[in-house]
Amino acid sequence: MRKHFLSSAGILLIFWMLFAACTKEQETIYSVPDELQSFVDTLVSKAAQRGVRLELSNNLIIEYGLNTEGILCGSCVFVGKQLKIEINQQNKCWSDKITQEALMLHMLGHCALRRIDHDDALLPNGDAKSLMNGEFIDQYACIFDLSGENNCNNLYKRDYYLDELFDPDTPAPDWAK
Repeated sequence: MRKHFLSSAGILLIFWMLFAACTKEQETIYSVPDELQSFVDTLVSKAAQRGVRLELSNNLIIEYGLNTEGILCGSCVFVGKQLKIEINQQNKCWSDKITQEALMLHMLGHCALRRIDHDDALLPNGDAKSLMNGEFIDQYACIFDLSGENNCNNLYKRDYYLDELFDPDTPAPDWAK
C-alpha cells in the first residue's frame, strides 16, 4: 500500500511541475511606430490628468496592415495579456492629424481602457456622445467645412471627448444641449 502511495505522489509531483512550467507569465512587448507615439503619449498624459494611471510602456503593439477593404479603420486584439492595435492606412481613416488623433484615441480606448463595446449614443444636438462611437471618427475634426473659408474649429469639443473617454458617465457639455 505504501509503495502505491509513493508512486501516486510522484505522478502528482510531475503533473504539478509540468503545470507550473506551462503557466509561466506571458511576456509582453512594446512596439509603436514613431509617427503614432505622440497619440499614446497623449492618452497616458490625459489619463494622468484625470487620476488614471496607465502603464503601456511594456505592453502595446501598434502596427499597420489591417486589410478590411475600408470597412474598419482599426482593430484591437488581445493576445493573452498583450495589447495589439492593427491600423488600416486608407485615406478615409487618416484624412488629417485631428482625425488621426481621434481614431487612435478610439483604438486605445478599446485596448488600453478596456472599452470593448462601441457607444453609438448621440448628444442632444446630434453629435456623437463618445470617441467610442463606431459610426463617426471625426467628433472634433473639421472634415466637412461647408463655409468654404476653411475656418472650421471644433477643437473646443476635445476636452469633453477626452473626459468621456475616461468616464462614460460624463454629462453632456453646454455646447451639446
